[in-house]
Amino acid sequence: MNVVVKGSREGDGQSGERLGSPLPNKSEPSWRLVSTWILFLSRSEHMSRYRYEVFGTKSDWIPGLSKIEAELQLNYARLGLFESSELQAFSSLAGLQELGVSRFGSHPTEQHYFIVPKEVTLGMRAVPQRRGGDRYSIDMGENDVCVHFRPGGIFQGECLISGTLACTGESDSAKRFFSEISSHLLKGFEQVKDYRVGPEAIQLLDSGFRLTSHHLRPPADCLSR
Repeated sequence: MNVVVKGSREGDGQSGERLGSPLPNKSEPSWRLVSTWILFLSRSEHMSRYRYEVFGTKSDWIPGLSKIEAELQLNYARLGLFESSELQAFSSLAGLQELGVSRFGSHPTEQHYFIVPKEVTLGMRAVPQRRGGDRYSIDMGENDVCVHFRPGGIFQGECLISGTLACTGESDSAKRFFSEISSHLLKGFEQVKDYRVGPEAIQLLDSGFRLTSHHLRPPADCLSR
């Protein structure tokens, strides 16, 4: 993967909480920066054909990930705001220990990734912080052929946190790429209300295990058939 650190900078942020750390209090200034990230990543997710809300365990994701990693030339990039300008990229997600594990029990703050063709050039953009110094975020440049993947996972044995699979571009190439990736990753998933649910996640649902977007939600607000 080609990596470029951009010379331009984004507008002022605050303390630069990583998207993936516990959500700060909404009264804190850093909430605005996290909100900006969420809006950026959702810029094309209004297209329901190119966005899926999902529940999947590690076992549910492994078959599809193994398939696309064997047949396609891909790279993954971890998303967030980082202290280092070094791009956190790798060629396989299937072998990551963090796959299928929820760290914080809340959908918006779970680890997420860009899936891109290997030939795509990704950069890191400096985000100056009002308290001084820079943090760095991924810069897609002119490319929009990319899939945003938030797998979700099991939180402390209590519940399964939801994830998202979405197209972040509007070009025909971006939509074709998303369709190819999603067809493999979601093979064998079942539609339950507004969610695509993996085979093992279905077993958990039927056993009474909570499938939810936040670990504090009561059972009445969790997914049910």
